[in-house]
Amino acid sequence: MTYREYELLSLLVFNPDHVFTYEQLHEQVWDEEYFQRTFLRRPIVVIPFHFF
Repeated sequence: MTYREYELLSLLVFNPDHVFTYEQLHEQVWDEEYFQRTFLRRPIVVIPFHFF
């Protein structure tokens, strides 16, 4: 088990009644602020299909 896995496991085990967000887990286990990734999404293009 790696150090990070141990830290994550111990955080969850010692706080069984707490629900953590991904950001909270990241900040507490990795000791740094979480920066959410933003993904650029392409618009959905609808191509009409005609039956002939």
